[in-house]
Amino acid sequence: HRLNIILDIGGHTAEQTSFDAIAMSKGVPVVNTHTNPAALCANPRNISDRLAVAIAKTGGVIGISTISDFHNLDATTIPPKGAKIAQATLDMHLDHYDYFKKLVGVDHVAVGPDFIWGQQSDEKPWISVTFPPDASGPGEILPVKDFEDISQLPNLIRGLKGRGWSASELDKVLGGNWLRVYERVWGA
Repeated sequence: HRLNIILDIGGHTAEQTSFDAIAMSKGVPVVNTHTNPAALCANPRNISDRLAVAIAKTGGVIGISTISDFHNLDATTIPPKGAKIAQATLDMHLDHYDYFKKLVGVDHVAVGPDFIWGQQSDEKPWISVTFPPDASGPGEILPVKDFEDISQLPNLIRGLKGRGWSASELDKVLGGNWLRVYERVWGA
């Protein structure tokens, strides 16, 4: 912490490693910049409710990813080689915001899209070796439909407003929560 580095467990650490990092954080916020709730999709890159609550207890933030695999790919839905993963819908994505908001509170939820489109998971050796088939299926890594790049952020905002999210809640999710963590860790 003396180096003022934000600790991101961003979907690339095992659950126990994440808990160990949180235990060592000693009062400094821990974040997960791009993940989704395992309760809605049992993809191994998504996090358990227990881990989400632990992140929130540090004062940290959970960024919600737009990777379709994190919305609809788990051990029961792996398509055959050469088949495409179904593109997740914006409504599915909004469900993930609502879920985390109810679980940990709006102060710990944020946009965390991880825009990496166009990569072919079955053509990039590092993807297929790093992640098991139920974490990143074959073919192109797809974004959530209607939130495929940052120019479509207004679709997310309209969707959350339509579900009753207030202007102050949207301010937090769209950057306010990240700024709070930056100020706390960096003293910015």
